[in-house]
Amino acid sequence: MENELRRILALHSELYPEMTEQDLVKLIFQGEFGGGHLLTDFDRCKAWIEQEYRQIPQKPNLPLYEDIGFGFVRIQLAALDASGFTPLDVAEQFFASASVPYGREETYRTKLALLPHLVDDRFIFTGEQLAAYIESYLTTGGGMLSHTATYRQLYTPAYRVIRLADKKR
Repeated sequence: MENELRRILALHSELYPEMTEQDLVKLIFQGEFGGGHLLTDFDRCKAWIEQEYRQIPQKPNLPLYEDIGFGFVRIQLAALDASGFTPLDVAEQFFASASVPYGREETYRTKLALLPHLVDDRFIFTGEQLAAYIESYLTTGGGMLSHTATYRQLYTPAYRVIRLADKKR
C-alpha cells in the first residue's frame, strides 16, 4: 500500500504541483472508492457526460486515461476527440464501474494515516499541514470532496473515475 501511495503521490505532484491537501485527499478517496457509486440511471449519466463534454476544450496531447492508483483511472473528457472516444463510451465505462461498490473505510483511513509521512517538498503543504487537514476532515464526517477552486481554475478537471477492469482500449 505504501509503495502504491508513493507512486501516485509522485505522479500527481508532477501533474498538479499546486494541488492542496483537499485535492490530495479527494484523489485518495477516488482511488479507494471509485466514482459515481450513487448512479442508478444510465440515460441521466450519459446526458450529464455529454453536457460536460460539450463545455470542455479538447486537449490533443492529454492521455485518455490518468492513473490514480489502486486499480482506478480517470477518463479525461478533454482527451476524447484525440482518442476517438465518445461521451457514450465514457458513460458505458463509468456506469459499469459505478454499478459496483468498492473500497473499505478502514483501508481508506489507513491510507490517510500514511499520507502525512509520505509528503515531501514537491507539495505546497507540509506533512504536518496535511495531518491537520485530515484530522479536521475526519472529525467533520469525511466523505467525498470537491476539488478546490484553485485546482479547478489551474487544471480544469473534467473526468470520470473507473476501475481498470472496466477500461476499454
